[in-house]
Amino acid sequence: MKEVLILGQGIAGTVLSATLQKKGINVTIIDSPSKSKASQIASGLYNPIVLKRMKLVHFAEEMMRDLHGFYEDLENILEVNFFHPSPIHRIFHDVAEQNDWFAKSDHPDWKSYLGDIVNGIGEIKSPHGMGIVNQTGWVNTRKMLNAFRTKNKVIEQIVEAKSLVNPDGNIIFDGKVFDALVFAEGWLAAKENVFYPVDVFRPSKGELLEIKISPKKAGQSVLHFKHFLIPVENDVYKTGATYVHGQFDETTTPESAKELMNALRKIFPRDVEITVLNQMAGVRAATKDRRPLIGKHPEYSKVFFMNGLGSRSILMSPYLSNCLVQCMLYGSEIPPSLDINRFF
Repeated sequence: MKEVLILGQGIAGTVLSATLQKKGINVTIIDSPSKSKASQIASGLYNPIVLKRMKLVHFAEEMMRDLHGFYEDLENILEVNFFHPSPIHRIFHDVAEQNDWFAKSDHPDWKSYLGDIVNGIGEIKSPHGMGIVNQTGWVNTRKMLNAFRTKNKVIEQIVEAKSLVNPDGNIIFDGKVFDALVFAEGWLAAKENVFYPVDVFRPSKGELLEIKISPKKAGQSVLHFKHFLIPVENDVYKTGATYVHGQFDETTTPESAKELMNALRKIFPRDVEITVLNQMAGVRAATKDRRPLIGKHPEYSKVFFMNGLGSRSILMSPYLSNCLVQCMLYGSEIPPSLDINRFF
């Protein structure tokens, strides 16, 4: 395999492209950034724990194993700093959450992730304390995607998926024949791509705010309360995201801004001024079983998928890309719970 065509240059498509390039594969990317902003505005958090339910992410250990090395290497290749390892301070809502933390922190599966409990940081309200989550951080997705786009040829064009696969299953675009095609177009596949299984996506809209906090009392750690608060630069932070199921538009709403601001007001003293600088919206490519879609099409041997990563694209992409590249190049099997063929 020498030439691969990828539809979509979001987080999944970018990470997969970089993984293929490391193997010496030539990659051509088709993308239409005007159709979806989800990856550009994503929080970029990586965290092996679902903090609201205190569960480990499926394949968390494998995903964490591949993550740091990949993003550090990509930073060097692109010559841009976008990778920010940072612990998450989770604010406990009650004593029960604190007790659950203590109980899990001694378990071998959790020990490397759950750190100390502290009283708080700065003047943020945390009457029941905070738990420190280790091996976490965030990626400035906008910087990463734009830097990759600058160094690689990305064709900005709206293309129908079915136009890329001819009747005998060969992949042809702009007169050129490719060895493989990967669909990595995100939630738009739910509306436009006939090659996916029927009724597999459950897209959810999310909104975030970029805010300025003055005086600066939030520190430089990532916070988790009802939402996340991420220190971007100086006294600018990103907070979110909301979840609205069944909405397939990327327009911002006053309701989501109010929800996020109300949540922030509950953890900051009254004298702290919070100014909204920007409001953003995107649609996550979630699936009905909340697990990603990777693997090979059951009928078209040159068609592959890298999609359905939901809100955890930064965490999942390096590991899933490795799985998919091994499948594409060497015929390795995809773990059944991640394989898109579970829905065909």
